[in-house]
Amino acid sequence: MTKNIFSFFTADILAKGISAVLIPVYSYLMGPAELGLFSEWFTLYNSVVALVSFGIPTYLLVQLNAHPKDEDEVINTTATLFYEWQFIGIPVILLVFAINNKFLYGVTIIMAAVSFSIVNYLEAYLRFNNKLKQYIILQAASTSSTNIIPLIFVAVSASWWSRSLGVTISVIILAIIILTKILHRYSYVKLTKTFRYDAMKFGFPVVLISVISWVKLGIDVQLLKGISGYKESGILFFSFQIISIVSILAASLNRASTPDFLRMLSAKNHRLFLSMFLKMTLVLTLFTLAVVAGSIILVKTFLPDFNSSVYLILPMAIGTIFYGAAQFISVVFLFDRKTYLLTLSIYASSLIHPLISYYIIGKYGWLNIGYSYLISYSLFLILVVFLTQKFTNFSFTAKAHVDG
Repeated sequence: MTKNIFSFFTADILAKGISAVLIPVYSYLMGPAELGLFSEWFTLYNSVVALVSFGIPTYLLVQLNAHPKDEDEVINTTATLFYEWQFIGIPVILLVFAINNKFLYGVTIIMAAVSFSIVNYLEAYLRFNNKLKQYIILQAASTSSTNIIPLIFVAVSASWWSRSLGVTISVIILAIIILTKILHRYSYVKLTKTFRYDAMKFGFPVVLISVISWVKLGIDVQLLKGISGYKESGILFFSFQIISIVSILAASLNRASTPDFLRMLSAKNHRLFLSMFLKMTLVLTLFTLAVVAGSIILVKTFLPDFNSSVYLILPMAIGTIFYGAAQFISVVFLFDRKTYLLTLSIYASSLIHPLISYYIIGKYGWLNIGYSYLISYSLFLILVVFLTQKFTNFSFTAKAHVDG
């Protein structure tokens, strides 16, 4: 079981490690101001990815674990749900962009977001079926689409629009390739009201969680933009990207371990769950310390325009460890179909974040904005632990028990 988790974790890290390597390259080529402009597009793009996918890739993984013998039926029903959801989500999102006189801007974001959601859907399927080789290929292709190919566009023109256009075009091409390979397995089915309700009940909290996480960054970018243009917001985004290396590790561990965590919970083996949780948190902590040390050396040596980021990175990194630990535990909410508890945790901790950021900027200066992430992520972990113990059947002190 542990070997299975770390096989997929390693595949994630090897593929997505490329994006981490390219962070200083993009930063050097674009500079703080253009990076700040790109951060606006990037936060919108990721928010729209959450909206158009509506948590369906994750729902696919949960349904496959619940009904492993009905794989084709699960694939067809979830794919149909994803298809139908686009007829609701896309017009609404486009209307919002149109109202703000950004219709074409919105079209590019939506096309890229839908395409990336298709990639996520296939990724969930491959992970459940333990298709490691195909999973590695998909991860490499996904990384190329969102990082390597756009670098060519930036090399030609070091602007935020070039990078955005590169991401959009390449991820659309990847989605088209995927559809030509897997579309033959999909047949449209008529969904029951019960299934739709269950999927919406599951997906709505997932969407809110994903969107608000990016809205937090978006608000901070706007706060810093108001100081002196996009330079400070670009430095914040650079720091966020450095810390995203830690987030990638946490998300990869979480994604790779989710099927096995679900099996542990099904077997009521809480002790093994906690053992794996502690091991992954330790790995995350050690990796974070290495990232912080390496990033400070990198900035001081090669990126003098981003020197201010060293004040942001450490508190953000510590906060990300807490956030990653909370993600590991929150699998319990998925298992118990109580994702509303996860929504409550992320909302309570996230809604206070802009207030903390605003207060810190006004009282202590923008270089201390990293502490707003530390405070809000700490609150998130506290809430997840409390709600797990209070409202689920999970026990942090239970003795090992395995059915059968």
